[in-house]
Amino acid sequence: MKTKLILLSTILLFSCAGTRKVNKSDTKEETQIAILDTSKTETKTDTNIKVIDCTDTDELVIVPVDNTKEIIVNGKTYKNVSLKHRKVKNNITTNKVEKVAKIEQKAVKTNVKAKRVVEVKQTEANKGNFWNWVLLIICITAFIFFVIWSRKYVKKESGDV
Repeated sequence: MKTKLILLSTILLFSCAGTRKVNKSDTKEETQIAILDTSKTETKTDTNIKVIDCTDTDELVIVPVDNTKEIIVNGKTYKNVSLKHRKVKNNITTNKVEKVAKIEQKAVKTNVKAKRVVEVKQTEANKGNFWNWVLLIICITAFIFFVIWSRKYVKKESGDV
């Protein structure tokens, strides 16, 4: 019985007598990226058009054939002639030359801002010191009370009062 009581009181005394240490570390990293694009594209177009106009030509050929017949052409009278009239029309030619100049300026700026926050939290908790003493006092008081009560009970039973 005494060994059980001693074992119980030992467990109660040492069960809550620990210190708790906590190291907590939080790392927060924020990155902000800003991209600034100032690209310019400039296009210049130079168009050169050449028009070549070919002219129209009228050819009138008068060849004498018979002197007895008269021919009137543009208010003029001709005798013994054969007329050959030919119209020649040249085509219109267009030459188009187009020059395109494209100028590009690329300027890209990248700004990177990184912010790192490290929070370290250290906690040391001494739990149970006060309550260990309270439990010890209660146990000792209960033990003394039990011893006194058991002596009185044993004396009553044996009749030594």
